Formats: sequence, C-alpha cells, structure tokens
Amino acid sequence: YVVSPADYVKVFNREFNGSDESFFRIPDTAEEVSQMLLLLEGNEMQRILGPDYLNASIVVRHHVYGSWRLSEELEEVSAKIDELFPSGVEARITGEGILFNKASDTMALGQVTSLAIAGVIIFSIISLLFVSPKAGLLAMVPNGMPILLNFGAMGWFGLSLNPGTCTVAVIALGIAIDDTIHLMVQFYKELKATGDQKEAMRRTLDAEFLPVVSSSVALGLGFSVLVFADVVSSIQFGYLAAFAMFTAVLSDLFIAPGLLISTRLISSWDLLKLRINESTLKDSQLFKGVTMAELKRVVLLGVLEEHAPGDTIVKQGADGR
Repeated sequence: YVVSPADYVKVFNREFNGSDESFFRIPDTAEEVSQMLLLLEGNEMQRILGPDYLNASIVVRHHVYGSWRLSEELEEVSAKIDELFPSGVEARITGEGILFNKASDTMALGQVTSLAIAGVIIFSIISLLFVSPKAGLLAMVPNGMPILLNFGAMGWFGLSLNPGTCTVAVIALGIAIDDTIHLMVQFYKELKATGDQKEAMRRTLDAEFLPVVSSSVALGLGFSVLVFADVVSSIQFGYLAAFAMFTAVLSDLFIAPGLLISTRLISSWDLLKLRINESTLKDSQLFKGVTMAELKRVVLLGVLEEHAPGDTIVKQGADGR
C-alpha cells in the first residue's frame, strides 16, 4: 500500500470539487497542483518531501527478515529504480533496517575472515614448527571440530549471529590450539625417547591429560558465569563459550591422538641444529643425489637401534618398517 504527496493532492482536489470521486486525481494544470501543495505544507509533508521539493522520501514498511533475503529484495528494488526513475533522479536506499542488514552482513563477513586468518596463521606456525604441512593440517582437524559444533549448536537452538556469539568461534580456536600444541610437542619428545608411536602417545596422554582437562574445565566454568548476565548476547556467549571449551578438550583427547599416532614429527629446531658430515653424501651410494635437508629429515624420522654382531636386522619377506 502506497501513500505519497500525489495522494494528498488527489484528496484535496476531490474535496474542493464537492467530494466528487471523479476528481480523485492530479489536477490538470501545474498552477492547481502548486495551490494544493501550499495547503500541504507542515509537519505531515516534512516526513516525505524536502522544503524545496527537490528531495522526496519513500518509506517502505515490510516484514522481510534475514539479511540474505533482505539483500535479495534490495537488489530487486534497485533494479526497479533503474527501470522506472528518469535520468537525473538519484535514489538512495537507506533506513534503520538497511543499516541493521549491513551490520549483520559485516558481522558474518568478519566471522569468516577472522576464522580464515586465524586458521592460516595457525596452520603456518604448526607447519613451520614441525617442518611439514601435514602437521599443520593435523592440528587444524581437532581444533576445527569445536567450531563446527559451535555453529551446529547455534543452528539447532536458533541462536543468531550477534556481537556476542560471533566471537565464540575465534576464541575457541585460539584457546583449543594451545592444548593441541602441548600434545604435539610432548608427543614429539616422547617419540624421540621411545621410537614407538603407541608408547609415545601413551606417555603423552599420561603427562598431558590432567593439565589439558583442568585448564579447559576452568575456562569453561569461567565462561559459564556469563549465563547469569542480564544482556541476552552475553548469556548466549557464556553458554556457547563453555560448550566450545568442553568440546575442545574432548577433541584434543580423542581426535588429536588418533591423528598424531599415524605420523612422525620433526621439529624445525632439531632440523637446524643437526649436523651431518658432508662426506656422508659424497661417499655413500645409498644417499647419492640426496640433499642435506632431505638427509636430515631421514635421520630425524628414523629410529636409532643397536644390534650385536650376527643379529638379523631385515629379513626377506617379513612385514615391517
């Protein structure tokens, strides 16, 4: 339903002509229109027309919810503006609803951007620390689970992305990666000491279980205090942050070990400090064509074993590594 200055002019024109409905129209001459507009001056007209009649405001009331759908509607409106308005007429879509829509889109874009930046930084640091992109990917899997579960919970309970809830995922990622790094570093130390993947993981969990669980529980309980706040967004943040902490510790204890036990890690520090006699490369047919960096990886990935003379080291047809 549309009400415009033209409707006011039509009403005045009809009433000035004896309430004849046939006169519910725009007068025939510009002079008659000017007289009608003089009668319309006042607060009522200030809402829709500027004092010099060079600017007009079209107020649209709607029941469109969701920034995605509203954006689609705005695209259609913009297309209609280009189609209907003559050249020289500038139209600008604005209002409280539009501003809220832009704020929602900005929040969503900021969420994706911040998660992407954090993920790239974490992946790069872990990859450099353990000299392998595979290690970076392994670290991202258990730390991505709390984020997926966080967004899943928001969808399940119908929680919107607001200034409170949009920060949970990045905070959870930043805190969860801390426990993952502790596990990876400890696993690497135990692997160097034992040379056995399963034994190294068992020792790692024995050493890190209590610190990881206690820190995550403390953080989860700390965030949960916000459920007693008065602001809805803060309450939602408290629930989601606590949920993210508890899912993060479960992910670190059950998913990360399964991934780590299937790979061998090398630290960049050990790679740098390892010294190998260059004559090894020159004189050995086995390492012919192998670079120093590759040879260091071989040494660090290998396990040093001692055998007495006459011991069988490799047996033809046997399974093993």
